[in-house]
Amino acid sequence: MKYLFFGVLLFSVSLFTLCSAMAVPKTNPDIGVNILLLGKKSFSGEKHTEEHGENHEEEVHEDEDHGAENHAHNIEDGFSVQEVEIYFKSNIDPYWSGNVFLGVSQHGSDFQLDLEEVFVESLFIPNVTIRAGKFYAFLGRHNNLHTHYYPFIDPPLINQTLFGAHGWSETGVSLAYLSPLPWYAELIAQGFYSHNEKEKLSGILFLKNLWDLNSNLTLELNMSYGIWVKNFKHLYDVSLVWKWKALDSMSSLAWTTEALQAIADSDSENIGGLNSYIQWQFLKRWWLEGRAEYLSYPNWNNLKTQKYSFLLAFVTTEYSAIRLQYDVMQNDHKEWGHGVAVQASMSLGTHPAHLY
Repeated sequence: MKYLFFGVLLFSVSLFTLCSAMAVPKTNPDIGVNILLLGKKSFSGEKHTEEHGENHEEEVHEDEDHGAENHAHNIEDGFSVQEVEIYFKSNIDPYWSGNVFLGVSQHGSDFQLDLEEVFVESLFIPNVTIRAGKFYAFLGRHNNLHTHYYPFIDPPLINQTLFGAHGWSETGVSLAYLSPLPWYAELIAQGFYSHNEKEKLSGILFLKNLWDLNSNLTLELNMSYGIWVKNFKHLYDVSLVWKWKALDSMSSLAWTTEALQAIADSDSENIGGLNSYIQWQFLKRWWLEGRAEYLSYPNWNNLKTQKYSFLLAFVTTEYSAIRLQYDVMQNDHKEWGHGVAVQASMSLGTHPAHLY
């Protein structure tokens, strides 16, 4: 009887603990930290190219009504902490989830703390997601990526020229609708209110299509339109992504091409850019990548800057990676420069799944 009594007692306590865990919402959020360490060395021509890029942005910014804000961050030579990202995520209740992203970046000997994203999302409406707070706009494929998930160590030329090194994040509301079409088709409408722009309201429309061509191959087409983004009247973005993944091995191949055009009131302030890159996973832990970029203004016929990047990545696990990148760039004075950078990425704790 004594053993039966203790057995029943142990079973009752276990059952009560299990029921309590299922009934009470989780109070502690998932926490993650990502550390990016960077070493960079540039050679002839790149410094002049970056200075000219900054001068162009300043010229555009002189007219307060139009143009891009001069906040691009050109990483200096030497060793630095590129970014430390701190992440919090949790379901608030059965109806809402919350996300907070804090970014710490190094500027010379100083460190700056930025609130990258803080938003809540709905969980209770089938096929519809409401998002409210501060978040990266779905303007093209690259803008909503966090720094540690960039395909290359630095963002594309056009994105850095328009939005800076860390993308465009603003306070607003987003409504996403997943359609019942036989392929993946999602329509997202977003509205933003900026506290530091003359045009206070901005709008984004984003359409994502994804087709399964076969068991190994997918094709993705994204189209974006923005109005009064960074003081530009219209922004157009189109991206095409082709992905192949072998089911019986670790090999994979992806080819991404993205074009972005920013149109201002004055034709002389228009900016356009194109980047295309290939990512090849040739072994379980090794990646080889190549990217070609072109930047033009005020129209596509007037090529100002071209850049070619090559990257070798050793991805030990999903929590750590070391990447080596070599760049060759020609500025609008037809001068060539080149540089090399090495980046170490380390993740601590939990981290959400990245976008496909």
